[in-house]
Amino acid sequence: MSVYNVSALIKTQENKMAKKTCITKNTQKYDEVISLSSLYYDKDNLDLYGEDDVNYIHGLDSSIEEMGLINPPIVYDSNEIKSGHTRIKRLIALGYKEAPIIRASTPKPKDMFDNMMALMIENQGRPSNLRRQYNQIQTAAKAYENKTGKSISANMLKTKICPAAQMTYDMYKLLNDLETDRPDLFKRVMVDNGDNLSPTVAKRLMRDDKKQAAILPMAKIADNLVQREDVVYATNAVSNALNQFLNIQITDRNGKFFEIFENIQQNTLGAIVHETITNTIAESINFKNQNSDYAKAFAPKNQRIDDVSFPNLNVGFEVKTCHMKDGNKLLFTSGKPKTGYYLFAGFNFDYSSVFCAYGFMKHDVWKRAGRTCTLDMKKFYDAGLTYILGDLKYDKKDNKVICLPEGLTIW
Repeated sequence: MSVYNVSALIKTQENKMAKKTCITKNTQKYDEVISLSSLYYDKDNLDLYGEDDVNYIHGLDSSIEEMGLINPPIVYDSNEIKSGHTRIKRLIALGYKEAPIIRASTPKPKDMFDNMMALMIENQGRPSNLRRQYNQIQTAAKAYENKTGKSISANMLKTKICPAAQMTYDMYKLLNDLETDRPDLFKRVMVDNGDNLSPTVAKRLMRDDKKQAAILPMAKIADNLVQREDVVYATNAVSNALNQFLNIQITDRNGKFFEIFENIQQNTLGAIVHETITNTIAESINFKNQNSDYAKAFAPKNQRIDDVSFPNLNVGFEVKTCHMKDGNKLLFTSGKPKTGYYLFAGFNFDYSSVFCAYGFMKHDVWKRAGRTCTLDMKKFYDAGLTYILGDLKYDKKDNKVICLPEGLTIW
């Protein structure tokens, strides 16, 4: 019976690995052979390229194992890798200990932006990948802005950064528009490098959606149709109506009273809130104008694109209501974005505080999220609406909009 010495077996395997070489007759001219453990990566490169494409990795692995390392990485005198980060990573993953390298003939650029530009130019032979190239441009543009203290110009993108990343400016602009206006389409394009949804098809879908965007009846007179007193009256009406509604009792089969709507669904409650706001806003405006027909509220079944209409003025506005998540996160939605006047009312969970805004807003403030649209909060903040109850603040540091609701004012 044979006895295997485990330690000897391990040592034999290590010796085999130590002798494993990636240098073959196919390997291009190099300066020296160096231990892979003595090299270190350039952070700017990692920021630019992110995770490697799976197909590219598989192809590179096969090439190294079958033909050896053809193009040696370029390394600075400090042993920081200039180009060939992925090749080094794959050599290590495949079990190699050493690799041939070429010493860089120029020192590493001291400036982050200049270094990123050099890295992109050095790696222009890599296969095309939309996500990687788009990220390169975004990352380099940010480095440029940090370096110069000014916003990147279209000309700088068009003539310098995009060519270095091997992406046309038009393609970059298209992808940037998708990310801004239709993040859902942007994700679909990027998830598989445009194989199932190409950027041009996504652009057409986005354009078609914009063409279909409805326009509410509007005129300048609509700027001042809704005042604080109308909103205070309507929001209090919501609180009063819900208090009565949720406390409706009937008798059960034993003759005992119970609250019939104790476990009402939130979407049903939301519809009641919307109709209460819509009808009481119209009633308040009519009261001020001593004309019961000045403003008319329309229920959704009438299939109008506005919720409150002013027949004699040929204007109208849409009413949007929502529950605020965590008491201050606005979750307004729209099935079909519209350009025109809006009244927004967001309530906390127990309807004790509210955020309310009114004014003109373009349809592109809405962003697609699957079959529905949600607000792009930065665009919403920039839209110039009048905050009637509560306020919005923009936190530049965290790049987010903060909602500050207001406690209900007793009417």
